[in-house]
Amino acid sequence: MVATNAFGMGIDKSNVRYVIHYNMPQSLEAYYQEAGRAGRDGEASDCVLLYSSGDVATARYLIEHSEENQVLSAEEQARVTELNLQRLQTMVGYCKTSRCLRGYILDYFGQHHPETCGNCSNCLAEYKKTDITKEAQMIPSCVRRIEDKLGFAVGASLVQRTLRGSKDKRVHELGLDKLSTYGILAHIPRTDVQSYIDVLEQAGYVYTDPVHKGLRTTQKANMVLFHGQTVTAKLRQEEVPQKKRKSSRIMQQPKEKTDLFDAFRALRREIAAQEKIAAYMVFSDATLRDMAVKMPQNSREFLEISGVGDYKLRKYGKVFIELIAQFL
Repeated sequence: MVATNAFGMGIDKSNVRYVIHYNMPQSLEAYYQEAGRAGRDGEASDCVLLYSSGDVATARYLIEHSEENQVLSAEEQARVTELNLQRLQTMVGYCKTSRCLRGYILDYFGQHHPETCGNCSNCLAEYKKTDITKEAQMIPSCVRRIEDKLGFAVGASLVQRTLRGSKDKRVHELGLDKLSTYGILAHIPRTDVQSYIDVLEQAGYVYTDPVHKGLRTTQKANMVLFHGQTVTAKLRQEEVPQKKRKSSRIMQQPKEKTDLFDAFRALRREIAAQEKIAAYMVFSDATLRDMAVKMPQNSREFLEISGVGDYKLRKYGKVFIELIAQFL
């Protein structure tokens, strides 16, 4: 299903396995709600967020040009816009962080959590602590030379193209190919140069002008440029192979348990059809998997299954226990 985020409102489907964002949402609240459509039945699911710096410009434009609320005063409207821009920056931070992604979200909502979740793309990736002092000198130097030449700052993308010696028309129109910093990082892949810029922005050496979107240096950059301060960063290496991810328990079960799970699903479909309800409202896949592992043979044991309470026991316990007895 390909749709705008409006599609997700009120959709009651528990076994969504993937949520893929082609554009970055405007806030972490929005992303949390939209990504939260995946895996509501307790089974493993993937949420993929595709991000580019162009998403930030689009989101900022939508925020700054949103329809005014007639109930609010001009001051109140300006405050709402300011808060929305702050939320946008938090969302950008999520896209660029090397920390645990689950931890980043839980920190934002004020919840305690372990340092790592062991399951997000950052926790599964390998990072290497690297000295990037040389690059941390070249990038702010290029940023300042561009601003001195043009009289205004340009975006991170144009800075990156200048550093890599791009033949891009815009670079040559502005005369950036005449700078001494033109092409000094030509030996480094584009994505790595962008990573260095992101690291320096997170560390406070450069920042993006919120009004004109240009990349500028901070006073902190002087410590690297003129006072010999070194800069180290955790840079992402190749991802850990996918086999190290937490896998659903059904993949670890012998074939006979898988057969029982399939029998449970068939029974669940039959009950759901009779009652004219969604299948997951009988039992979720996670409950059926737990049932296939523990194989309860009486009411007491059935109540120990994850997702089973007195009501579900009374309503469905007998037929599932009988099915287990037949299987055994």
